[in-house]
Amino acid sequence: VSNDQLINAMAAINIVQGMTGWLAPKSTMSSYGLKEMSGEEVAFLRILMGINVVSGVTLMADESNAVNTCLTAWALSTAANVPLLESFNPPKAPLMGSVAVFGILGELARQGKLSDSVAFNILSCLLVPLSAAEIFT
Repeated sequence: VSNDQLINAMAAINIVQGMTGWLAPKSTMSSYGLKEMSGEEVAFLRILMGINVVSGVTLMADESNAVNTCLTAWALSTAANVPLLESFNPPKAPLMGSVAVFGILGELARQGKLSDSVAFNILSCLLVPLSAAEIFT
């Protein structure tokens, strides 16, 4: 078994699992014994499953395109979650800012105007402080 076969198998598992959890979150969780899910739990599961699809798509990308594929897929996944999150009335600016940052960095990396390592470092520098701030607030 080659590395490519293992990577493609993992990509397929992530995508199938992500799409199943996104499309049928309650059925997915009932197979694990969970009978009831709140609206917040359904939303969280769909967000998580969207990231599974992002990771699967990233694994399938050529190494030279992995960073821009991941960032673009992440922008699309985040944008897809905006209507889902509206019932919780979150501030829109951070959501749309995230979509814009992921999309712009992905496009600049795709065009070669921004190296993959720089795009990754910018993203890391943005996400780590934001995540820490969310934890402590």
